[in-house]
Parts: sequence; structure tokens; C-alpha cells
Amino acid sequence: MKKAFILLSVFVLLLTSACDLFASPESKPTSVSEPSGMERYYGQGMSIMLLPSYEARNVRDDLPKVIDVITRFTGGDDGLLGGLLDNVEQNVAWWGWDTETLEENPLRLLIIKNKALHALPVTATAVTLQRALNSETAQVEQSTLNLGSRSIVRLKYVKEDVAWIAYAFKEQGYFWLALFMFTPEGLIGAQDSFEKSISTIIIDPVENND
Repeated sequence: MKKAFILLSVFVLLLTSACDLFASPESKPTSVSEPSGMERYYGQGMSIMLLPSYEARNVRDDLPKVIDVITRFTGGDDGLLGGLLDNVEQNVAWWGWDTETLEENPLRLLIIKNKALHALPVTATAVTLQRALNSETAQVEQSTLNLGSRSIVRLKYVKEDVAWIAYAFKEQGYFWLALFMFTPEGLIGAQDSFEKSISTIIIDPVENND
């Protein structure tokens, strides 16, 4: 009986040690992979790694351009995604472009957050966008990516002479949209770079702007 008790005690001790061993890595924060050749840029409530040729712009100085990008992306200010035009100066988290691309039509990046759209499924916003754009003969390709711990909806389409790839997800009480805008020709081969950048986004707690 005593021998059995000793064996049971040893078994419990080994089991406890094993649980501690497997639990230790989970207690450490997950680090974000940082691709080589990129630099971290900081915006409002977030940061992202981009090629060093990107230049951050002041939203207030470029407000008409930013509004034009959002309007062209959503197809107008009506409908579900029209809310992206609310409080633009406060809701744009990052805005800028790649200075090594064509000066008259550079590769632009707009990252915008919206609290009201957080209540809706990301797929619902994707369906809304598809309906709005398909009516204008712009076919939308939709897919879901798992980048790090996030499930991200990717939307890709070409409209006239402009190509778009958008990445949508929800975090910290906001709907987030990262929108790359370029020429159809320039977009070829650039998608891998976009997704490396998207995988490095860090969302910090953001203040309530309402």
C-alpha cells in the first residue's frame, strides 16, 4: 500500500511538471514576425511594417485625396460602407504612398478604422462591396486569409485603370480596412509584399473618438 502511494505521488509530480512545461510557452506574448527589408511605421492606434520607400502623409493636408480614395473604393457615400466617410480625419489610421512608384499614379495605402461597422460581420461588408461594384462591371474576388492570429477578408478588383486590394478585419472594438491602390499592371507581383505588411500590423488600444 505504501509502495503504491509513493508511485502515485511520483506520477502526480511528473504530471504537474509536464503541465507546467507545456503551459510556459503560452504565458509568453506572441511576437509579430518582421520581414527583412521593411521598416515599422506608426499611425493612430496601430503600426505596420512597409518598404522603406513608403512616405507617411498628413491626412488633413491630403483630405480631398483621401475622401476621393474612399468614395471610389465604396462606389459612393450611400449604403453600408458609406460610413467609412464619417469622421475621416479621426478614423484614418495611416495614409501615404510608395515614393519609388510612378509620381503621377503612385502605389497608395490607406488604413482606416470605423467603430460603427464593428457590429457587422466582415463578410457582410464584403458582400455589400461586391454588390455595389459588380453593378459597375467591376468583378470582385473575395477570399479569407489567416495571418497570424487574425482571420482577414481580402477583396481584390480592377475598376477602369485602377486596381485595389483591401484587407478587412475587426479588432479592439473597430472594423479595420487596409486598402492598397495602384495600377493593374503595377499590382502584378506586389500582392506578396502587401500580405507581408498586413501580417505585421499591431493594433494598440485606441481612444473612443465618438
